[in-house]
Amino acid sequence: MCPKTSLLRYFNTDQGPHFTSQEFSQARQAIGNWVRFYNEQRPHTVFDGRRRPMDVFKEGQSASKAA
Repeated sequence: MCPKTSLLRYFNTDQGPHFTSQEFSQARQAIGNWVRFYNEQRPHTVFDGRRRPMDVFKEGQSASKAA
């Protein structure tokens, strides 16, 4: 299930009326910004603390195209 679907499912439950559409939009934007930072800018210790998940993903895509 994609994150957007998960958020919509949560906000369409009994707890949904406690949030305005503006608050929902702000939360969705903040989460999206964090996910982009986490995957595209922040080096991860699992990759020797130097590489980002997006770098590893792109290397894998290049390797699979070359094969």
